[in-house]
Amino acid sequence: MSIDGQARNRASRLSRFLDALLPHRGFVEDAWMEVVAEAIVPECGVLEGRGEIGRALELRIGLDLGQRPEPSRLLTYLPPDRYSELLAAAGFEPNRVGRLSSSGSSDPVLLDWRAAARPQSPDGHTEHRALATCLDLMEVDGLAHNHPDWTVDKRRSWFTAVTEEGALSDHPEMRDELGVARARYVEQGRAAFHALGERAIIAPELAGGFGIADLVVGHTLVDSAGNPGRQSTGGCGSFSATCSWTGIMRCTWRTWRYMRVVRGGC
Repeated sequence: MSIDGQARNRASRLSRFLDALLPHRGFVEDAWMEVVAEAIVPECGVLEGRGEIGRALELRIGLDLGQRPEPSRLLTYLPPDRYSELLAAAGFEPNRVGRLSSSGSSDPVLLDWRAAARPQSPDGHTEHRALATCLDLMEVDGLAHNHPDWTVDKRRSWFTAVTEEGALSDHPEMRDELGVARARYVEQGRAAFHALGERAIIAPELAGGFGIADLVVGHTLVDSAGNPGRQSTGGCGSFSATCSWTGIMRCTWRTWRYMRVVRGGC
């Protein structure tokens, strides 16, 4: 049975897990569907690859919000130069402690990267390169979840082999859609996402791996609304925070034209 089917089946293990941790999710879902029904948002311009675009955007947003680069396992699939380039573009800097000897490793994965100055513009060559890297990482997103025991060398070899055969960023339509979605986030939703808290968890596993959520910001579970197979009127880059991670008693709604967030409060 699919994850969606398990969530709808009240007797399933996944549904019982959700009921235990998010007892008020039904009220939040009903209220949110009323907002969605009245919203007018643009459709995503591509049919193929919408899921990858959505997950790449979630990755880029997580890097924009978090104080440390996450998800660390997925990011270590990148070769050293692209790893450093992506983190620098997202506003991270290595927190160096002392000096390495001449024989010491300079692999950026070993450095302690911390958030510094965040880039304010969604445009420019540096940001375009960062988005292309996020898109290419979606080629190995499933491997990162299924093979947590792989060494960094093995992860990098798989990423290189997969992208050499044809990277997702080679498709101009997908790059353009991801750029548009990123611009909407910066212009219309970034401040509200930052207000939710500094913690950002990208693609957290639920119920012991039975499901993978989109994004957690602070204590709020954020759902991307433009992926294939989801019943949603949202285009690429539309978001709804459906419920608090810990379960909440009430919600305060904030709505934008393209980016939408529900912030939990007690």
